[in-house]
Amino acid sequence: LDNLLESKVRNKVLIFMILFNNNVLHLDKMSTYLNISDVYLKYLVTELNQLLQERHGFNFKKINT
Repeated sequence: LDNLLESKVRNKVLIFMILFNNNVLHLDKMSTYLNISDVYLKYLVTELNQLLQERHGFNFKKINT
């Protein structure tokens, strides 16, 4: 799969799978896992929201730990 998809698409697929299965995405852990910045991760999630607007959207929440 990695060889067939560009990294942006691959990252979106991984983000979607995690959000769909868990409903939670920890920005720091996910950005480290994907080796991207938090800002770029938020950008990708925003793009996913725009694509999925009619069916399922994702929201950002800050959780204090």
